[in-house]
Amino acid sequence: MRPAWIDTDMGFDDLAAVLMIAASPDLSIAGLSLVAGNAPLEVVADNAGRAAALFGWNIPIHRGRDRPILRTLVTAEQVLGAGAMSTAGRTLPKRVARLSPMDAISALIAELVRSQNALTILALGPLTNLAVALLVRPDLVSRIERVVWMGGSVGPRQPYCGRGIQRCGRPRGGTDRSECRRAVQDDRARCLSPGSGNRRRRRHAA
Repeated sequence: MRPAWIDTDMGFDDLAAVLMIAASPDLSIAGLSLVAGNAPLEVVADNAGRAAALFGWNIPIHRGRDRPILRTLVTAEQVLGAGAMSTAGRTLPKRVARLSPMDAISALIAELVRSQNALTILALGPLTNLAVALLVRPDLVSRIERVVWMGGSVGPRQPYCGRGIQRCGRPRGGTDRSECRRAVQDDRARCLSPGSGNRRRRRHAA
């Protein structure tokens, strides 16, 4: 199986993606790193810990950056609610799995160094963790097979609803423009998945 690293701000769509990859016969999850995006990092970590307890994930989960490199953090809590998990009333159980004491940047660098195969990185939130890791160890770019990034809406500029939150897809690329430029300038970041279907997926998930 090919190793994959998941970097996430753990919304409901991210949760679905992790579950799909965990069930894939072709991929193994080497680790999961958390980044502030949809919500502050502590909320993201709580969602990840509760999801890990519920679904029995036996993978290391690491807290990452709690803010962009240069800009002030702007979350989507006004759209998704304080827990960043907008649903039709169902919530994750209270039980929380223990997260790894190693920070996400150190963990990702360590995995890139020790992995026998080049790593696929599935980036479901802002790219801050990946950008910082590559700023610290730019020599490890060659250890990345590809970056698959769910970066928000693509196409014509979409309407906004307060503080830069796009109605049709989340502006992950706008959360930290400096890390976005650093992380996608390499040819490995060639597979970008539009987030404009998020609203439709939320409707079906509800």
